[in-house]
This record gives sequence, structure tokens and C-alpha cells, in this order.
Amino acid sequence: MDKDKKEAIDTELEKVGITLSTETLNLLSSQVSEAIINSDISNKVLVTATDIARMVSYKPFSSAMRKIIESPDFPKPFSIVGGGNNKWLKSQVEDWILKKYEESSSLRRATIFRTR
Repeated sequence: MDKDKKEAIDTELEKVGITLSTETLNLLSSQVSEAIINSDISNKVLVTATDIARMVSYKPFSSAMRKIIESPDFPKPFSIVGGGNNKWLKSQVEDWILKKYEESSSLRRATIFRTR
């Protein structure tokens, strides 16, 4: 971390009565950066099951997620390295989500018009 950034952070922390050593600040900085990198899927081409769970707002290892991934119309996963973790093309997953949304919206519209 460069000196200017550290001074700016130190100044902000001092305002609330917190002081951190350079070592602690660097550790926190690297942990926060890693968390951001690991949670940001906006630039990914390939996504994991955990990424997909975030995309649909489900818990990563829930039964609902397993049902989605095992659904016959869900995009098929692949492994870059034999025996590695499955990955999906993000664009295919996004297309599937959009298709499901459109189907759901059409069904709701049809139900609304049928009940009137």
C-alpha cells in the first residue's frame, strides 16, 4: 500500500478513534481485495456453482441450487481440467435466467387476464 493511501486511511480511522499498524492495515487491505475479487463476477466468462447461486440469490449448496443445476434445460457444465470443478459459460447461464424470467412473466400475465 502506498504512503498516501495509508495516511488517508489512518486519518479516517483516527476520526473514530482507531489506530492500526502498517502490518495490520496491509493484511486487511489484501483480505478486502481478495473478497472483492472473489465475489465480483461481472468480468468473468466462466462461473462456478457458487457464482450462479449469487446470480439467482440462492444459498450456494441449497437443494434449490442443486435442482437448478440438475434441471434438464439448464446449461451443461464442463471442466477445464479433467476432474476439476465444473464451470458454466456465464452468457449461457444469463440466457437461461432471462428465459426463466420471461416464462414466469408470461405465465403471470396469462393468469391475470384469465381471472378477470
